[in-house]
Amino acid sequence: MINKQTDNFIVCVLPEYNLRINYPAAWQIVGNKAILYNNMVVGFGIPKENSTDLSFDSLCVYVLDMPANYNISLNEFIDLNIRDLKDTRPEFNLIESTPTTLGGVPAYQIVFTETGQKKLGVSAIKGSKVYMVSYGARPERYLKYISTVEQMIASFEFLS
Repeated sequence: MINKQTDNFIVCVLPEYNLRINYPAAWQIVGNKAILYNNMVVGFGIPKENSTDLSFDSLCVYVLDMPANYNISLNEFIDLNIRDLKDTRPEFNLIESTPTTLGGVPAYQIVFTETGQKKLGVSAIKGSKVYMVSYGARPERYLKYISTVEQMIASFEFLS
């Protein structure tokens, strides 16, 4: 991982995953090779509001390898993802699902609520990998940081 600061954002380069994303200088990196789980390659934690704040509001980037010879379209992947969320999370409530781009590649964005959080996920397929950016926050903080999150997602770039 390579980080360099520009303005109020730090550029996070992950050459091993072929990507780059900018994050606010005040946010902390919460994931690295030592603590990866569920295909998360990096996470960025939103600063705590005070010393008693136990929330873990964050934006995380995931990279999943597609199985060999597994040919699935983005629409099929999103449909499966939404179905899985409905089946495994009883409090899941889909708010919207819209086409978008991620790093110049066709993507899909879903917004939903579950277990006391509002979440936004953007997923794209490039080559044999699925790239997912996921933002989750308590509903009262979701809107406070959504414009920053949108800037982060807009900064997402594939290195080749």
